Amino acid sequence: MIARIPEVVSIASLNAHYGLRSDGEPFDVVDACRSLDADVIALQEVWWPDGGGGWIDELHKDGYQLAELRLARAGLSPNPDVCPEPADGTGWWGVAIASRIPLTNPEPIDIGKTPLDAAGRRSALRVGVNTGRAEPISVTAVHATHYFPLAPLHHRRLARLLRGSTRSVVCGDFNLWGPLTGLSFRNWQRPARGRSFPAHRPHSQIDHVLVTSDLQVEHAEVLGDVGSDHRPLRVRVAIGPPSGLVSPDSLLEPILTAGSRRPCICLPTLSDEADGRPTGSTGNDQ
Repeated sequence: MIARIPEVVSIASLNAHYGLRSDGEPFDVVDACRSLDADVIALQEVWWPDGGGGWIDELHKDGYQLAELRLARAGLSPNPDVCPEPADGTGWWGVAIASRIPLTNPEPIDIGKTPLDAAGRRSALRVGVNTGRAEPISVTAVHATHYFPLAPLHHRRLARLLRGSTRSVVCGDFNLWGPLTGLSFRNWQRPARGRSFPAHRPHSQIDHVLVTSDLQVEHAEVLGDVGSDHRPLRVRVAIGPPSGLVSPDSLLEPILTAGSRRPCICLPTLSDEADGRPTGSTGNDQ
Protein backbone atom coordinates (compact mmCIF):
# COMPACT_ATOMS: atom_id res chain seq x y z
CA MET A 1 0.00 0.00 0.00
CA ILE A 2 1.26 3.48 -0.89
CA ALA A 3 0.23 6.53 1.13
CA ARG A 4 0.12 9.97 -0.46
CA ILE A 5 0.95 12.56 2.19
CA PRO A 6 -0.97 15.85 2.31
CA GLU A 7 0.65 19.25 2.80
CA VAL A 8 -1.45 19.82 5.93
CA VAL A 9 -1.77 17.12 8.58
CA SER A 10 -4.79 17.10 10.89
CA ILE A 11 -4.19 15.82 14.43
CA ALA A 12 -6.98 15.19 16.93
CA SER A 13 -7.18 14.23 20.59
CA LEU A 14 -10.00 12.28 22.24
CA ASN A 15 -10.43 10.85 25.71
CA ALA A 16 -12.57 7.86 24.70
CA HIS A 17 -13.72 7.02 28.26
CA TYR A 18 -13.48 3.25 27.63
CA GLY A 19 -15.97 3.64 24.77
CA LEU A 20 -18.73 4.61 27.21
CA ARG A 21 -20.97 7.63 27.54
CA SER A 22 -21.15 9.43 30.86
CA ASP A 23 -24.26 7.37 31.70
CA GLY A 24 -22.35 4.11 31.14
CA GLU A 25 -23.93 3.25 27.79
CA PRO A 26 -21.52 2.37 24.95
CA PHE A 27 -21.00 4.66 21.98
CA ASP A 28 -19.47 3.92 18.57
CA VAL A 29 -15.82 4.95 18.97
CA VAL A 30 -14.95 4.03 15.39
CA ASP A 31 -17.72 6.27 14.06
CA ALA A 32 -16.59 9.01 16.45
CA CYS A 33 -13.03 8.76 15.13
CA ARG A 34 -14.26 8.93 11.55
CA SER A 35 -16.25 12.05 12.41
CA LEU A 36 -13.08 13.81 13.59
CA ASP A 37 -11.81 13.84 9.98
CA ALA A 38 -8.23 13.64 11.26
CA ASP A 39 -5.11 11.98 9.87
CA VAL A 40 -3.79 11.19 13.37
CA ILE A 41 -5.80 10.69 16.58
CA ALA A 42 -4.31 10.58 20.07
CA LEU A 43 -6.61 8.48 22.25
CA GLN A 44 -6.79 8.33 26.03
CA GLU A 45 -8.73 5.93 28.26
CA VAL A 46 -8.46 3.21 25.65
CA TRP A 47 -10.03 -0.08 26.73
CA TRP A 48 -8.65 -3.52 25.88
CA PRO A 49 -11.02 -6.20 27.24
CA ASP A 50 -9.48 -9.51 28.21
CA GLY A 51 -9.97 -11.88 25.31
CA GLY A 52 -9.87 -9.13 22.69
CA GLY A 53 -12.66 -7.99 20.45
CA GLY A 54 -12.81 -4.41 21.70
CA TRP A 55 -13.33 -1.24 19.72
CA ILE A 56 -9.60 -0.72 19.35
CA ASP A 57 -9.61 -3.83 17.12
CA GLU A 58 -12.40 -2.27 15.07
CA LEU A 59 -10.27 0.82 14.50
CA HIS A 60 -7.60 -1.38 12.95
CA LYS A 61 -10.18 -3.03 10.71
CA ASP A 62 -11.31 0.43 9.65
CA GLY A 63 -7.87 1.09 8.21
CA TYR A 64 -6.06 2.91 11.01
CA GLN A 65 -2.49 2.05 11.88
CA LEU A 66 -2.18 1.77 15.65
CA ALA A 67 0.44 2.29 18.31
CA GLU A 68 -0.84 1.12 21.68
CA LEU A 69 0.37 1.48 25.25
CA ARG A 70 -1.39 -0.49 28.00
CA LEU A 71 -0.84 1.11 31.38
CA ALA A 72 -3.01 -0.44 34.10
CA ARG A 73 -5.56 -3.14 34.80
CA ALA A 74 -9.13 -1.85 34.82
CA GLY A 75 -12.77 -2.88 34.83
CA LEU A 76 -16.15 -1.55 33.71
CA SER A 77 -18.31 -2.55 36.68
CA PRO A 78 -19.77 -0.95 38.70
CA ASN A 79 -18.09 2.04 36.97
CA PRO A 80 -15.24 2.16 34.46
CA ASP A 81 -12.09 2.61 36.49
CA VAL A 82 -8.54 1.47 37.09
CA CYS A 83 -8.40 -1.43 39.56
CA PRO A 84 -6.21 -1.03 42.66
CA GLU A 85 -5.95 -4.82 42.70
CA PRO A 86 -4.81 -5.96 39.23
CA ALA A 87 -6.49 -9.35 39.66
CA ASP A 88 -9.85 -7.58 39.86
CA GLY A 89 -9.49 -6.12 36.37
CA THR A 90 -11.27 -7.44 33.30
CA GLY A 91 -9.05 -5.67 30.79
CA TRP A 92 -6.42 -2.99 30.27
CA TRP A 93 -6.55 0.81 30.28
CA GLY A 94 -4.11 3.09 28.50
CA VAL A 95 -3.38 5.32 25.53
CA ALA A 96 -3.07 4.78 21.79
CA ILE A 97 -2.40 6.66 18.57
CA ALA A 98 -4.43 5.85 15.46
CA SER A 99 -3.23 7.13 12.11
CA ARG A 100 -4.09 7.17 8.42
CA ILE A 101 -0.46 8.16 7.76
CA PRO A 102 2.46 5.77 8.35
CA LEU A 103 3.83 5.69 11.90
CA THR A 104 7.39 5.00 12.94
CA ASN A 105 9.60 4.78 16.05
CA PRO A 106 6.98 4.39 18.78
CA GLU A 107 8.28 4.76 22.32
CA PRO A 108 6.85 5.05 25.83
CA ILE A 109 7.93 8.10 27.84
CA ASP A 110 7.97 7.49 31.59
CA ILE A 111 6.27 10.42 33.36
CA GLY A 112 6.37 8.81 36.76
CA LYS A 113 4.07 8.00 39.61
CA THR A 114 2.14 10.45 41.78
CA PRO A 115 0.59 9.91 45.22
CA LEU A 116 -3.04 8.74 45.38
CA ASP A 117 -3.07 7.62 41.74
CA ALA A 118 -4.39 4.06 41.38
CA ALA A 119 -3.02 3.93 37.84
CA GLY A 120 0.47 3.70 39.32
CA ARG A 121 3.38 4.67 37.11
CA ARG A 122 2.17 6.41 33.96
CA SER A 123 3.80 6.79 30.57
CA ALA A 124 3.04 8.89 27.52
CA LEU A 125 3.22 7.36 24.04
CA ARG A 126 5.32 9.08 21.39
CA VAL A 127 5.42 8.19 17.68
CA GLY A 128 6.84 9.63 14.51
CA VAL A 129 4.36 10.43 11.76
CA ASN A 130 6.16 9.77 8.50
CA THR A 131 5.23 12.74 6.35
CA GLY A 132 7.71 11.97 3.59
CA ARG A 133 9.81 14.99 4.58
CA ALA A 134 13.36 15.13 5.88
CA GLU A 135 12.09 14.27 9.35
CA PRO A 136 8.73 13.08 10.68
CA ILE A 137 6.39 15.00 12.90
CA SER A 138 6.42 13.71 16.47
CA VAL A 139 3.03 13.12 18.11
CA THR A 140 2.71 12.28 21.81
CA ALA A 141 -0.44 11.06 23.58
CA VAL A 142 -0.60 11.70 27.32
CA HIS A 143 -3.08 11.27 30.16
CA ALA A 144 -2.11 12.98 33.42
CA THR A 145 -3.46 12.13 36.85
CA HIS A 146 -6.86 13.59 37.73
CA TYR A 147 -5.76 14.68 41.21
CA PHE A 148 -5.65 18.45 40.80
CA PRO A 149 -2.55 19.40 42.81
CA LEU A 150 -0.54 16.54 41.30
CA ALA A 151 -1.23 16.76 37.55
CA PRO A 152 1.55 19.36 37.08
CA LEU A 153 4.06 16.73 38.24
CA HIS A 154 3.24 14.70 35.13
CA HIS A 155 3.27 17.83 32.98
CA ARG A 156 6.68 18.98 34.17
CA ARG A 157 8.23 15.54 33.75
CA LEU A 158 6.95 15.23 30.21
CA ALA A 159 7.95 18.80 29.31
CA ARG A 160 11.44 18.21 30.68
CA LEU A 161 11.84 15.02 28.64
CA LEU A 162 10.61 16.78 25.49
CA ARG A 163 12.74 19.89 26.00
CA GLY A 164 14.35 20.98 22.75
CA SER A 165 11.87 19.05 20.61
CA THR A 166 11.04 20.32 17.13
CA ARG A 167 8.18 19.45 14.77
CA SER A 168 6.29 18.06 17.75
CA VAL A 169 2.69 17.88 18.92
CA VAL A 170 1.53 16.73 22.37
CA CYS A 171 -2.14 15.80 22.75
CA GLY A 172 -4.20 14.54 25.60
CA ASP A 173 -6.14 14.83 28.79
CA PHE A 174 -3.95 17.02 30.99
CA ASN A 175 -6.56 17.22 33.75
CA LEU A 176 -5.71 20.88 34.25
CA TRP A 177 -6.72 24.24 32.82
CA GLY A 178 -4.79 25.67 29.91
CA PRO A 179 -2.93 28.58 31.56
CA LEU A 180 -1.59 26.29 34.30
CA THR A 181 -0.65 23.60 31.77
CA GLY A 182 1.21 26.26 29.81
CA LEU A 183 3.45 26.95 32.80
CA SER A 184 5.12 23.58 32.20
CA PHE A 185 5.17 23.80 28.40
CA ARG A 186 6.69 27.23 27.94
CA ASN A 187 7.24 28.31 24.33
CA TRP A 188 4.75 25.71 23.07
CA GLN A 189 1.67 26.87 21.19
CA ARG A 190 -1.75 25.98 22.64
CA PRO A 191 -3.97 26.82 19.68
CA ALA A 192 -7.22 24.93 20.45
CA ARG A 193 -9.16 26.97 23.02
CA GLY A 194 -12.59 26.06 24.36
CA ARG A 195 -14.35 24.09 27.07
CA SER A 196 -13.99 20.33 26.69
CA PHE A 197 -15.30 18.71 29.89
CA PRO A 198 -17.86 17.38 30.63
CA ALA A 199 -18.96 16.90 27.04
CA HIS A 200 -22.70 17.36 27.52
CA ARG A 201 -22.29 20.74 29.24
CA PRO A 202 -18.61 21.68 29.37
CA HIS A 203 -17.40 24.13 31.97
CA SER A 204 -13.61 23.62 31.74
CA GLN A 205 -10.86 22.89 29.26
CA ILE A 206 -8.66 20.11 30.61
CA ASP A 207 -7.86 18.58 27.20
CA HIS A 208 -5.15 20.28 25.16
CA VAL A 209 -3.08 20.09 22.00
CA LEU A 210 0.38 21.65 22.31
CA VAL A 211 2.52 22.42 19.27
CA THR A 212 6.16 23.47 19.01
CA SER A 213 6.74 26.96 17.66
CA ASP A 214 8.43 25.75 14.47
CA LEU A 215 5.15 24.28 13.15
CA GLN A 216 2.52 26.51 11.59
CA VAL A 217 -1.01 25.82 12.83
CA GLU A 218 -3.54 26.42 10.06
CA HIS A 219 -6.64 25.83 12.17
CA ALA A 220 -7.54 24.64 15.68
CA GLU A 221 -10.82 23.95 17.46
CA VAL A 222 -12.65 22.10 20.19
CA LEU A 223 -15.23 19.89 18.48
CA GLY A 224 -18.72 18.86 19.53
CA ASP A 225 -19.89 15.93 21.62
CA VAL A 226 -19.06 12.58 19.94
CA GLY A 227 -20.28 10.28 22.74
CA SER A 228 -17.48 10.35 25.32
CA ASP A 229 -17.54 12.44 28.49
CA HIS A 230 -14.84 14.64 26.92
CA ARG A 231 -15.06 16.69 23.75
CA PRO A 232 -12.33 16.12 21.14
CA LEU A 233 -9.85 18.71 19.86
CA ARG A 234 -8.37 19.02 16.39
CA VAL A 235 -5.54 21.04 14.85
CA ARG A 236 -4.35 21.29 11.26
CA VAL A 237 -0.60 21.73 10.92
CA ALA A 238 1.22 22.80 7.75
CA ILE A 239 4.14 20.55 6.93
CA GLY A 240 5.20 21.84 3.51
CA PRO A 241 5.06 20.28 0.04
CA PRO A 242 5.48 16.49 -0.20
CA SER A 243 8.79 15.01 -1.25
CA GLY A 244 7.26 11.85 -2.73
CA LEU A 245 5.30 8.74 -1.89
CA VAL A 246 5.70 6.67 1.26
CA SER A 247 5.18 2.93 1.61
CA PRO A 248 3.94 2.17 5.15
CA ASP A 249 4.10 -1.60 4.86
CA SER A 250 7.43 -1.99 6.65
CA LEU A 251 7.42 1.06 8.92
CA LEU A 252 5.66 -0.60 11.84
CA GLU A 253 6.97 -4.12 11.31
CA PRO A 254 9.66 -3.86 14.03
CA ILE A 255 7.02 -3.29 16.72
CA LEU A 256 4.70 -6.19 16.01
CA THR A 257 4.15 -7.95 19.33
CA ALA A 258 4.22 -11.71 19.65
CA GLY A 259 0.96 -13.23 18.48
CA SER A 260 -0.36 -9.92 17.20
CA ARG A 261 -1.71 -9.49 13.70
CA ARG A 262 -1.52 -5.71 13.78
CA PRO A 263 1.22 -3.16 14.50
CA CYS A 264 1.25 -2.10 18.13
CA ILE A 265 3.44 -1.33 21.07
CA CYS A 266 2.19 -2.65 24.38
CA LEU A 267 3.37 -2.64 27.99
CA PRO A 268 1.19 -5.43 29.40
CA THR A 269 2.60 -5.33 32.93
CA LEU A 270 2.32 -2.86 35.77
CA SER A 271 5.51 -1.01 36.60
CA ASP A 272 4.62 -0.52 40.26
CA GLU A 273 2.21 -1.78 42.84
CA ALA A 274 -0.98 0.25 42.37
CA ASP A 275 -2.10 2.39 45.26
CA GLY A 276 -5.65 2.15 46.49
CA ARG A 277 -7.96 4.90 45.25
CA PRO A 278 -9.02 7.01 48.24
CA THR A 279 -12.11 9.15 48.40
CA GLY A 280 -11.80 12.86 47.80
CA SER A 281 -10.88 12.80 44.11
CA THR A 282 -11.28 16.14 42.35
CA GLY A 283 -13.42 14.59 39.61
CA ASN A 284 -14.62 11.43 37.92
CA ASP A 285 -11.96 11.53 35.25
CA GLN A 286 -8.91 9.31 35.76
